[in-house]
Amino acid sequence: MFVRSRRCSRIEEVGAGCLSVSRANLQAAIALVQSLMRQGLRRVVLCPGSRSGPLAVACGLMAARTDLALCTAIDERSAGFLALGLATA
Repeated sequence: MFVRSRRCSRIEEVGAGCLSVSRANLQAAIALVQSLMRQGLRRVVLCPGSRSGPLAVACGLMAARTDLALCTAIDERSAGFLALGLATA
């Protein structure tokens, strides 16, 4: 696995430290999605990518376990219009 982050400056340093950062990011994303769901979030339009990886995984997990509707899109602009349409419908 090739991972680069602030804590892992070299590829060879991939280990428990980097995995704990990834786990912390995922836990924070899950906590965020759960908090938004408590506030009434029912639908998510997501453009998964490397920067939104933990959020994409958290939304996927919540969609599989709860009634969260997840729509994925490739283009951010079209995803914005889709989200706007879903919100006003």
